[in-house]
Amino acid sequence: MKTKALIAGSKQVFAALITCGMAISLCGCSVTVNPQSVGSQAAPAVISPESDEDYDEVLDVKSGEVDPEDYTETKEDILEIQEQIALDELNPREDELEARLEKYKEAADSLYTPDMIYGIVDGDDKAAKDTDLYRFCLDLPKGADLHVHNYYGIPKDRLLLVIENYPGIRIVLDQKAEDYGCLYGPKDDTTPDYAILLSKALSDGTVRMSDLRHMLSLKGVGDSREEWEDMNLMLARLRHLMYDYDLAVKLYEESLRSYCEHNVDLVEVRIVMTTGDDEANRKKLEPFIKAYNTVKKDYPDFKLRFIAASAKGFYLSKEDAIAALDSAIRISSEIMDENEEGDHKMIIGLDLVNEEDAGNPLEDYADYFNSDKTRESGLNYFFHCGESLRLDNTSVLDAYLLGADRVGHGFNLYRFPDIMELYKDEGITLEVCPMSNLRLGYLYDLRLHPALIYLRSGLSVVLASDDAVFMMENPLVDDFYAAIMNWDLTLADVKMLCRNSIESSGLAEDEKQQLLDKWEKDWDAFVEKELAVGE
Repeated sequence: MKTKALIAGSKQVFAALITCGMAISLCGCSVTVNPQSVGSQAAPAVISPESDEDYDEVLDVKSGEVDPEDYTETKEDILEIQEQIALDELNPREDELEARLEKYKEAADSLYTPDMIYGIVDGDDKAAKDTDLYRFCLDLPKGADLHVHNYYGIPKDRLLLVIENYPGIRIVLDQKAEDYGCLYGPKDDTTPDYAILLSKALSDGTVRMSDLRHMLSLKGVGDSREEWEDMNLMLARLRHLMYDYDLAVKLYEESLRSYCEHNVDLVEVRIVMTTGDDEANRKKLEPFIKAYNTVKKDYPDFKLRFIAASAKGFYLSKEDAIAALDSAIRISSEIMDENEEGDHKMIIGLDLVNEEDAGNPLEDYADYFNSDKTRESGLNYFFHCGESLRLDNTSVLDAYLLGADRVGHGFNLYRFPDIMELYKDEGITLEVCPMSNLRLGYLYDLRLHPALIYLRSGLSVVLASDDAVFMMENPLVDDFYAAIMNWDLTLADVKMLCRNSIESSGLAEDEKQQLLDKWEKDWDAFVEKELAVGE
């Protein structure tokens, strides 16, 4: 691929280099940080150099003191060691596909000018969808999406099709109203009198489907605070639809079918609980479970699990958030996957969500997550942490100290190189959401995302979609496309990311092995299918 000019986000690059132990000179001013040694422990599903001695021998070179006759060989040896830190081994057939993937990337690359970002959002980059690379991402057996919120994993086209044809949907089109743009299900006590029938508004031209698409699309043109204001507005515009049971089932079913059709075998959905009422929380899960049971008939290997989440402040006090999580713990022993043999809980983890820098810090809940009651619940900790640009946000350390199994986002982990080493040693997985980070203003160019540092440092990383309906065309498909192009990923990278998503999931071990066995077969079939294209 040709080198792209990077025109934005240089502060993040310099910060990343500094935290990884680089010495940088800016405008004649030298900044030196103690170098960090290259770690020898790789994340799950990757290979490591044969021994620590390999590192010591290859890396025992001094700057400016390499024998000129050994220069090229020394450089190649160091690069090979770096590749071994993070990459999966490939067999001969995969090597062939790797060469083809490079051609796919080169062809897609030709669609862009040097100052463009690789990414597909709400109909943009239509030409990219006709490329072999996008087809590759569609067909790819992606494993799992471990970071999804409610039904926001539904592609926008499917969402719009449902609400366009579902009887009784109403919309607020009075621009002076606080809930302008909000959609409501068939009229009930929560529907304001000034909300009008969507079908009528569409038929008389008061609103167009393109207007609805615009109202529900996060473009990512401001800073993170501005983007979160837009994000919260969009969440409000869809929230009331879930008050209608049958409509909720329909939306959940469309979301899950989309994942299945795009070769995702597991989705772990974060469901926000705002009450300590067990019955209310059971009812919140019922439409999702009904949709899952329906989809499961057509896709018997597909699995759905829940991460019970509550809010870090905003509209929920700390006491109410803890009461909601306590309720989730209580009902977790009752809600089993009836489609599987044995007792497999559908609620597998706990989390706290909402905009991180505007809510309560994770440390405020440390006593709760450290308590015997919570730890003995058998539920994993999957914390939203590091979704921040603030220098004083140290929630990634709280997540480590509290025993997180995975961390949602972990964007600012690069600021803390010693904590990065702790994550690597403990095998804590980062749920990286590239399109979400871009659209919510945490960086202006995906080519500067720190995820590539995490991959090359041997941390366990997975790709996830977050709230795809507001940010992209196809959940996880577009994340892989963006990651492959912006980070110049190899087939070995892609393979590792897919397998990591299953190995890092909250499934019981027998279910995890079952899914891994299926994925291995699907991967081998995918490789052969790709190699047969054009023959």
